[in-house]
Amino acid sequence: MRSVLISIIGFSLMQALMVGCHDTDNAEGASNLTFSESSGLRSFIFPTDSVQPYIYAFSDIHRPVDEKFFRIYEMGENDTNKMLVERYNRNFQITEGYTFAVEDGFAVVDHMVVDGNGLKRKAHLTEREWFVLDTSMQVSFVSDFPAHLDSTLVVYKSNKHFERYEQEYDVLGDTVPAIVVRDSITFSLVHPTRKKGSVKSVVTNRVYAQNYGLVAWYDLNDKVHYKLKKILSNEWWETFAQ
Repeated sequence: MRSVLISIIGFSLMQALMVGCHDTDNAEGASNLTFSESSGLRSFIFPTDSVQPYIYAFSDIHRPVDEKFFRIYEMGENDTNKMLVERYNRNFQITEGYTFAVEDGFAVVDHMVVDGNGLKRKAHLTEREWFVLDTSMQVSFVSDFPAHLDSTLVVYKSNKHFERYEQEYDVLGDTVPAIVVRDSITFSLVHPTRKKGSVKSVVTNRVYAQNYGLVAWYDLNDKVHYKLKKILSNEWWETFAQ
């Protein structure tokens, strides 16, 4: 049971929230950037005008061979824009998927997790907020899904808040504004009957660059530190990853 929790914690340290298309033109005028209730932080999440899926490739700066891939694409459903983010390990095996309601503050409408046996598990959502849309906002996301042993549930809780603004941040050779979001995460193993189990916590800083979205994440001890290394096309993905 403990190995299941550790595996999920290690995987979730690789999460992030959302990613955006590569757009260097919009970095112009960054020195005049101000935060306000009206403009908020939406430009730090991701653009929503990409028709084709795109792939962000991350690697751990301490272990460059440890790569993670996010495949992002939009889909229309009942006249409401939704964006799907699929997450894969270095072997191109899917590990998790999120569906976001673009027109509803990017709330999570569906969460899927692949368990230790390789089975896709649909999660039950209690809290659906994922993105910090302004500097005063605090968001909470709570998801639970079955572990692969003893009918035990894994409860994943994420609480995020705006931590700081960085005027200049390097992303693939571009210097753009960025924000750092503090994410406090707890993982609990809960048995429906006994109501007992292990609890683990981790605090992660997530870096979102303007017009890119998520470009890095790391724990406070910098033992895990993933950075965006490449932006790949869907054609590349279909050729090499499928």
